[in-house]
Amino acid sequence: MRTRPSRQDRHAILLLVAIRCHGVAALVALLLMLLAGKHTIAAETFSFADVEERARQAAATAYTQPSAGAPDFLQAMTLEQWQTIRYRPREGDLWQGASPLLPRIFLPGYLFGQTAALNVVDGGEVRPLRFDPELIHTQDPDLAAKLARTDLGFAGFYLDYPGGNGETVAEADFPGIIAASYLHFRGRNSRFGPYSRPIILDLAAQTGEQPAFFREFWLCEPQPEGEALTIYALLDAPALTGAYEIIVTPGTTSVLDIRAVLFQRRGVAAPVKIGLAPVVGMYLFSEKDAGDPADFRPEVHNCDGMLIHQADDAWLWTPLQNPQRLAIAGFDLNNPLGFGLIQRDVNFDHYQDLHRRYERSSSVWVEPKAGWGQGRLELVEIPSAKEFHPNIMAYWVPEAGAAETADNSTNGLGPLLDISYRLYYMPPGGRLHELGAVKDTRTARSSEDNSVTVVVDFEGEALNALPTDTGLTSVVEAPPEAPLLEKNLMKNEATGGWRLTMKFSLPQSGVLQNLLAAREGPPQLAFSAFLKKGENLSEVLTETWRYNYIP
Repeated sequence: MRTRPSRQDRHAILLLVAIRCHGVAALVALLLMLLAGKHTIAAETFSFADVEERARQAAATAYTQPSAGAPDFLQAMTLEQWQTIRYRPREGDLWQGASPLLPRIFLPGYLFGQTAALNVVDGGEVRPLRFDPELIHTQDPDLAAKLARTDLGFAGFYLDYPGGNGETVAEADFPGIIAASYLHFRGRNSRFGPYSRPIILDLAAQTGEQPAFFREFWLCEPQPEGEALTIYALLDAPALTGAYEIIVTPGTTSVLDIRAVLFQRRGVAAPVKIGLAPVVGMYLFSEKDAGDPADFRPEVHNCDGMLIHQADDAWLWTPLQNPQRLAIAGFDLNNPLGFGLIQRDVNFDHYQDLHRRYERSSSVWVEPKAGWGQGRLELVEIPSAKEFHPNIMAYWVPEAGAAETADNSTNGLGPLLDISYRLYYMPPGGRLHELGAVKDTRTARSSEDNSVTVVVDFEGEALNALPTDTGLTSVVEAPPEAPLLEKNLMKNEATGGWRLTMKFSLPQSGVLQNLLAAREGPPQLAFSAFLKKGENLSEVLTETWRYNYIP
């Protein structure tokens, strides 16, 4: 396939033709035309700085509601129906065949109702992609007729990576999807699990969550043998605008390098809460829950815990829950080294789902590229009865005042925040540290003495190698209102790991407590435990298990 000459090459060709065919006078005329702005000299190429300036300028204007997006008949489609619609750009619109990373545009419908403008950056020159209903392909003639009369626009694109997962495009093999508020990727030989959003604003605040989405994308044409794709995006929200740079490198672990520069919209109050690098997953039930009597599957989730890497190199694991009421847990941290939603249980027998194969769900890990300072990591768990509704969110909330407020722009709008981080979409079962890890958490509540028994299994190569007579110690912490009654640590001969059994007394519930629980939800009781060698030794052998038990 012939490749398109770069803008620099096209200018050089024009100059040579002018000299050879028409002499110096034509050359002078051509140069005057170029300098007059009818063509842009390649010295000023489109870059992330241009997107940043657009975000700055947008912050000086009033927010406008997005268009209606997909019509009702498209949003009512099932996934199978929506996948029968194909949009095939004309040859030359994209860089098909020039790189192993191939974008495939998709139209609004199903869960993707919001549209966004798409552009291609070729040699620094921006080329907008125009929607054309004649390029829509479907086998349903009635649907084709409807689509031909509809100005749909684009919902987003997915990236095909031939050979990346050993399948074909026809089998929907692609490492990632990018849409208006959606960054969803996977590792090689994995299924899609949790995903990332660009930002979350005012979640669970009294004012209600603000919509935040990408209005426009710029896809930078990669080098012919390039293994990474650079994407720029313009974020819009009622109180903020933002410029995003997203560098995608698919592979066994798909990696997204992200930089976000955010601006507060002029004349609008700042968001009450800014959630950065949010990761979103789904959890209905697992081995520690009663499950659903109407569901034959023992477990339903694409992540079963949140893992945190603290600045002191300590690791903390929080099992996920599907609470009866909204639950928000905060973890005050200074310069965290990472966090993510992880799928640890990779045993098919625990799920028994031949279609969704949750044991193959990718995990998502967030790694800050520079110190994020003081702030709070929030874990939000939302009650859900359907696996199609993501109900788990984890994100970073910077401390109030941490945002940069310097007024360093021509229109008086300096950046509110400039943050960089890396997203890892990892294959299931991957390990991020060598310590013993929490394998399972199980609970049993007793109404006789108003207590709860919690059983935690720790496993790991070094931990499992320790013989039964090793002097291991468990360090357990409980809140004053739910004291530890007893604990027992023993070798698990069936798995080779170690089992810690703890019994906690639960708070008594009176009339006042019941009224408060009915209005605000039951209190969360924070239990924690880890294993170490000996009573007086400081050698920590496991990550810290941290469980927010809801009576």
